Amino acid sequence: MADRYTYVPLIGIFIIVAWGLPDLFGRWKALFRLIPLVSMAAILIFTYAAHKQVRHWQDSVTLFRHATKVTLDNYLAHSSLALGYAQQGNAAAAIEHYQTAIRLRPRDASLYLNLGNVYLQSARYDEAIDQYNLAHTFAPEESKILNNLAKALVQAERVPEALQQYRRALALDPDNPGLSSNFGAALVLDGQRQEAENVFRKILTHNPRHADAHHNLGHLYELTGNWHQAAKHYARALNANPDHRLAAMGQRRLAARSKPGK
Repeated sequence: MADRYTYVPLIGIFIIVAWGLPDLFGRWKALFRLIPLVSMAAILIFTYAAHKQVRHWQDSVTLFRHATKVTLDNYLAHSSLALGYAQQGNAAAAIEHYQTAIRLRPRDASLYLNLGNVYLQSARYDEAIDQYNLAHTFAPEESKILNNLAKALVQAERVPEALQQYRRALALDPDNPGLSSNFGAALVLDGQRQEAENVFRKILTHNPRHADAHHNLGHLYELTGNWHQAAKHYARALNANPDHRLAAMGQRRLAARSKPGK
């Protein structure tokens, strides 16, 4: 079972052992000669038990894989194991355990959301969309679900549908800059460039160091041939987040354009 929760409950037992054994040995003097032998045996037993138990704590996958073996119908263990597999890049195992968790807890929107995320990362867009729709059924006020649903629709090249979902998500969470930035990027894909620019500029008015908004605005300017503004916003995106991969790619594209013969 969940041994990590036993420390406090065992305090009483430890007190009984620590105070009780001296009283026991005090009553039977002959037992004092057994103290070294008993102590050594206890140390060896606990050393072996600790060594065996520590192997279950190597990482999340090892820990929760053990939990699924020693507990019955433990949806949380299956869900946590699925998350661990997903973080390791083992999509097939993650999907299997999320499906098991859903079977045990079929009305939990977060399970459908997480399973949809695995499908999305695996480029299985239609299956991701199905899971996000199920998640939305059980949590209709959760904007994150609609945001991810819209992302999957964009990847599936269903941009008009994605825009509908982004608008629904923004109605629930209008001040979310990340959500707004994603919406603006979808507007660019749909050819609604002026509205997209308005969205990005509104984000930057309130969040001047929002890296995604700077990148998306830079990309919009790159598409319209405004290289100077594009370079400026790519640079600001990288200043806000030096690890922003897409902004770095944008800078490299602009650098290549500026070379002679380009």
